[in-house]
Amino acid sequence: MKKKIFALIACAIMLNGFSSVFALEKLYEKEKSEIISSGVTLKSYDRFTDKGWLAINIVEVDLKDKNTSVKLMNSENGLMTFQTVSQMANKNKAIAAINGDFFNGTSKKGNTIGLSISDGDFLTSTYYENEIKDTFATFVLDEKDNAWFDYFHNKITIENTKNDEVFAIGEYNKVSSNYIYPVIYTPEWGEYSIGNVDNGIPLTEMVVKNGKVTEIRDNGEPVEIPSKGYVVSTIGETAERMKEIFSKGNKVKLNIDLELDIDEIEMAVSGGAMLLVDGEVPEKFSANITGSHPRTAIGLSEDEETLYLITVDGRMESSIGMTQTELAEFLKEKEIYTAMNLDGGGSTTMVARRLGNDFIETINKVSGGTQRLVTNAIGIFNTSKTSSLSELLVNVENTELRVGESTKIEVKGYDKYYNPKKVDFDTLKWEIDGAEVTIEDGVITASGESGESQITVKKGKVKNTFTINILPEAQTFEEMFAGDIIGSGEKATKIVFYEEIENQSTLLAKLIKNKFEETINEEADAIVSLKDIKTTYDQKVISVGKYHCEDVENATFISIDMSNEGIRKTDYTQWINLQEDILNSTNKNVFVLLNARMNDFKDAKEKELFKETITSLEKGLDKNIFVIEKGISTNFEIIDGIKMIQIGNDQIDESNGTNMIFNSKYIEFNISEDEEFSYEFKNLY
Repeated sequence: MKKKIFALIACAIMLNGFSSVFALEKLYEKEKSEIISSGVTLKSYDRFTDKGWLAINIVEVDLKDKNTSVKLMNSENGLMTFQTVSQMANKNKAIAAINGDFFNGTSKKGNTIGLSISDGDFLTSTYYENEIKDTFATFVLDEKDNAWFDYFHNKITIENTKNDEVFAIGEYNKVSSNYIYPVIYTPEWGEYSIGNVDNGIPLTEMVVKNGKVTEIRDNGEPVEIPSKGYVVSTIGETAERMKEIFSKGNKVKLNIDLELDIDEIEMAVSGGAMLLVDGEVPEKFSANITGSHPRTAIGLSEDEETLYLITVDGRMESSIGMTQTELAEFLKEKEIYTAMNLDGGGSTTMVARRLGNDFIETINKVSGGTQRLVTNAIGIFNTSKTSSLSELLVNVENTELRVGESTKIEVKGYDKYYNPKKVDFDTLKWEIDGAEVTIEDGVITASGESGESQITVKKGKVKNTFTINILPEAQTFEEMFAGDIIGSGEKATKIVFYEEIENQSTLLAKLIKNKFEETINEEADAIVSLKDIKTTYDQKVISVGKYHCEDVENATFISIDMSNEGIRKTDYTQWINLQEDILNSTNKNVFVLLNARMNDFKDAKEKELFKETITSLEKGLDKNIFVIEKGISTNFEIIDGIKMIQIGNDQIDESNGTNMIFNSKYIEFNISEDEEFSYEFKNLY
């Protein structure tokens, strides 16, 4: 047995993740990895691209793990019926599953399009077009856990053992639009044959039980399918031919030639085209569903020992979906070697039982809002026996708290095979070392001073230790950065942040403008404005517009264009440049200038990513990063850890001269040679 070792939960953020591997250029990616069972890991990717967001989930399965198996799941009510992936997973007690093959029909009656085999039983025939060309591929797993992909076509016949005459069968356990090509229905299909009830076609049906023809009936009611037999349904000349070959009481032999030893196959499920063959994207797909949609796929590693179940969400702002080519290129990027497309769109569904839980949950975001009824699903199973409690899993909502703040905590248990074990929170023992916290009713509260708190939870001999970082009470901008103003005698760069009054036609506005020019000519080395300053100054003028980055003395200024309700929609390359320019800046103080307000981000996830990127870069590079945005007044504050400076005079009542005079203000930053800074609000009058 091969055993893969993973951290229970791993999280990686790619801040400078530009990639041009395929049509969707990667700007950012956050990966989360968690064990969910023996040999089974769930990986989730939150990826930001030039076209928008992508939510991707991959279940990785070690096919050589002795406690793990993979099986095909169908509706418990027969192959002609539909169920959701969750319903199938719950019924069969799977610990993870995705939807399977494409299908025909409606929720009342239908069938999988391609080949399906389960536990050595031939369930449905191959796609009819595969008889003449390789169109729909199939994933196969045998009883020795050997896995591969191939294009199959089957030859199905019934032989009259008395006269050796052979009758060709068109399909197996499928609804047909034209029963000129005979169809066999077995007990796996359902309780009854097609008959004449729904389709209005005068079918002729031959009933075979225990290898013997028991009845041939024309245009009859649906007949019960024998538990050890089948029913053949056909019409017209083919029906007449069947009656010529077979009579009641004839012994018959069913032959299925698939170029595959069906008895040794654990499962087989068809899909669409091969997405990857020997690690490469085919020049042309054998079947291509065009457009960006939710996608489902199944893949294998190069050594064929790791199985991948993949879903990509789509048709929503949080995940735009992929084309087949984009999906194939993504799988190649993740070093998957062979892969096949499965049914996507509204069918795309992944469910899993997270570690410590005794229930499954929907992992992806289904495009239709609720899970679609489908014909089959691929399930992953933990086949081990349960044992005693082996590990405690601690989930803390927030591992950084300020003094006085609280967060939820949950403790779960599992055995050595990753089966869930119930844990009573009230019976747990706690040890706290370091900063003081209280733990009660599933809530941790930072009750003491700031610092690091090492917390150990115990259940008998089983224990787990985790850390909570207690931060001081939140500080204002002034408290964090207050200091003596750098004197004029020291060599310092003086930068003025100012916003001109929009209406320059009034006399007072002109007087204020003249006063500002006079003032900064005496004080400033550079002027920063979020509007185009109409007058030429002697100093360096930094204004926003198209993306650009420039250094002024010992500070870096990065201008970002948000004129199209966000950074990506305006010009996605700004994301790449922003991160690279901050990383490459040799200055400690960096000013990021927006020609809009933070609230102007139409994409809420992009706004959060912008804040996360700024705080991560600031912390990782030990820089002071300031975000300058348009405001209704000139002010600054710390918002979600971001040092925000708002510049604006929109609050000034231009009809009130006194108000205009006394509310016209600017901010002066003084940055010394050793890159220390101070700031001061100043009124023009």
